[in-house]
Amino acid sequence: GRELVRFGGRSGVRADGLGMYYRSYCRGLEGFVVMNGSQGEPRDLYSTWAEVWLPNIAHNVRELRRSTPEGAAVMAVVKANGYGHGAVPVSLAAVEGGATQLAVARADEALELRRREELRDIPILVFVMPPAGALPELIQERVAVCVHDTAQLPMLEEVAKDTGERASIHLKIDTGMSRVGIQ
Repeated sequence: GRELVRFGGRSGVRADGLGMYYRSYCRGLEGFVVMNGSQGEPRDLYSTWAEVWLPNIAHNVRELRRSTPEGAAVMAVVKANGYGHGAVPVSLAAVEGGATQLAVARADEALELRRREELRDIPILVFVMPPAGALPELIQERVAVCVHDTAQLPMLEEVAKDTGERASIHLKIDTGMSRVGIQ
């Protein structure tokens, strides 16, 4: 088996429930954000934290790329703020490693990523159909939405006509698990 996780390195993301610290030499990200406004190293502020090394994310995506057919798309799922480790730095690391698409759960997550110049041309998918009010901006920003019920199609068509743009959709098909999807 291939090694998918390497330890060590100089850059990474450290996060806990109150905020996150990220320092990276991957795309020049540097910064420290803590929701309560405190500044300092996480180990000085909290008794626990997670360390995610961004170069390892890029490495892991490169390993996945090596095991997929040439030309295959690789989608990095970065919902819930990159699973609590920072959607933007995790996305940038995944794209650097070869991810060709990104996926999130909500419209606001997609728009946060789309606003980053480095991610302007990366396809982004929103897993959950957003409220109708969010659709015009998503369509204009070329963000795909997941359609899991044919009843959603007329609304999407109408909003797309109003914006003068084509809506990009991903059809979720129920293949027998009876969770969500078009039957």
